[in-house]
Amino acid sequence: MSTCKFYKSGWVNHFCTRRGKEEQVPESHVRSYCNGWAANYDKCPAYRVVTDGSGCYISSACAAARGLADDCRELTALRQFRDGWLKRQPFGAAAIAQYYAAAPEIVLKIDARSDRALVYEKMYTDYIRPCVALINSGNHQKAYEHYTLMVDMLVSEYV
Repeated sequence: MSTCKFYKSGWVNHFCTRRGKEEQVPESHVRSYCNGWAANYDKCPAYRVVTDGSGCYISSACAAARGLADDCRELTALRQFRDGWLKRQPFGAAAIAQYYAAAPEIVLKIDARSDRALVYEKMYTDYIRPCVALINSGNHQKAYEHYTLMVDMLVSEYV
């Protein structure tokens, strides 16, 4: 099995050099993402370059922890919300950029936790599911506020 070209291993620690500097990654991340990504490293959820607008780091991590597909109902609704309503708002582009600046680091740090499944499940239950319900009911502003509340909490804890 080949290894991502950005992966570097030390005596005890593992590093990713994707961003032009060494950033330590946990063993669980190495097993899940670094090994075998040599041809598709841009799909690594912690370090991919978001150029096509498909990235949805935190929500994707929550869905993956529950065993949901990348095209599940929740992620589809959130992506349509982002690419529709949110992008059309005067603050939309800045909000999306701020999210993508923080989300990879948040996911990487949660992935390093031994209780990551519980963390993702709580985020899914407390934030993702309610946001999708708000989107589906047409209450886009409230959905944005609720998702922003989650991101702000995660930034204060992990970034």
